[in-house]
Amino acid sequence: MSRRTAIYDQRHGVAWYWLVHPGSVSVYLLINLAYDQPAVFGPEYKISLLAFPDLVIPVAVIFRDLPPLEPNA
Repeated sequence: MSRRTAIYDQRHGVAWYWLVHPGSVSVYLLINLAYDQPAVFGPEYKISLLAFPDLVIPVAVIFRDLPPLEPNA
């Protein structure tokens, strides 16, 4: 995420966001008007949204139907 996007999100009160990477999810939380270091969850974890704590998502499910990544050329 760009610095400009982070500043915009902070000003508008975006409380958290997820960045989905191949094989992991990084969760950023807005704390004291700045985003904290992300919590990074691999496929062995289950995560939930702050707004919906009863909705638990296994990270592995996010990637289940994706084709395998090709190595960098």
